[in-house]
Formats: sequence, C-alpha cells, structure tokens
Amino acid sequence: MKIGPRAEIAYREIKKRLLAGIIKPGQQLDAPILADELNISQTPVRDALHVLTGEGLIVTGTGGGFYASHIDIPHFRDLYGWNAQILKLALDGSKMEPDGQLSPDKAPQESSVDSIARAFLLIARRSPNSQHAEEIRSINEKLSTARHVEVNLFTDVKHEIRGIWEAIADGDKSSLHKRIKYYHKRRQDASVDIIRAIFH
Repeated sequence: MKIGPRAEIAYREIKKRLLAGIIKPGQQLDAPILADELNISQTPVRDALHVLTGEGLIVTGTGGGFYASHIDIPHFRDLYGWNAQILKLALDGSKMEPDGQLSPDKAPQESSVDSIARAFLLIARRSPNSQHAEEIRSINEKLSTARHVEVNLFTDVKHEIRGIWEAIADGDKSSLHKRIKYYHKRRQDASVDIIRAIFH
C-alpha cells in the first residue's frame, strides 16, 4: 500500500513506539488521539495503521479499532522457535567465510536490540533463499519489545551477542548453530518472565 508523506510520518512514529515497547501488546491505538499527538489529521494516521496491520504489528478488533498485536506465552515461544528454525535453514544453505570487518570490535555503537537484529538479518541474507531474510526482518520487529526487556533479565546479553558476532566474523557455522540454539532456548525457557516484564 502506497501512502502519502503525512501517513509516512505517522507510520514511522507509531512503528517506533511499537518496536520500543512504548505501546504495549494488546493496547488500543486510537486514531484521533494519535492524530492529535502527532499533529496530523486522522486520515493519514488511519492509513499508517492499516499498513502496520499488514505488517502484523497491529490487529483490528471485532468491533473495529486497532490494537497492538497481542503476545502470549505460547505465541512468544513459537515466535522464538520459528526464528531459530529460519536461522538454521539460512545457515545450512549459506557460505560462511571469515570476515574480519564483522568483528564485534569494529561494530557500530548500537543497542543490544539493534545488534542482534542486525546479526540475524545478516545471517539470513547470506542464504540463497531471499524469503529467509524477509521472515527474519518481520520476526525481528515482532520480537523487538521482548528484546528491550530481556536486557534487564539476563546480565550477559552483550557478551552473548558479542559471541554470535565473533562466530559470524570467524565464519564458524558450528559455533553459530550452537550459539543460536542456546540464545533461543534460553528465551523460550524464560518466556513467562519476559512476558511479565513487557507488561510492567
């Protein structure tokens, strides 16, 4: 769906709030209130909400209205499981060559949330199947809220992500498989605590 410049502004701002967890899963998004906050008329805000619905970040209610996509424990575990499976497929089909430019020491200054999203997307882009990257991009967005709170639950997130980047830089598929498996299992096991943290 092609949208105009005002709708694009609304889209970017609402999406930023969704990904940062400012708008909580299940929370209603009221177009008139958002329009007032963004100093934009309601029509472009509604256009932006429809685009975000198409991306799966927002759902429509039975009586109309828009809501941030709800996340519960089974859905959360499935999302992490699906992310792990896509990454495994991407890794299995890709050529991993050592690349010192990808060393964590040369990485840009970024949050843990952005760093792991970038790492997983890079792995997926090395797959000969372009759908892997599309899926990982979508899942990165859906897990963004969870990734913002997990830094408060796990004390070693930065070290964990650094290890993934080191394995990517070394072109070490075996290490990457192990690290990715551990990363996802750990979060699936802690899903109750992560979901609780999202809503507090």
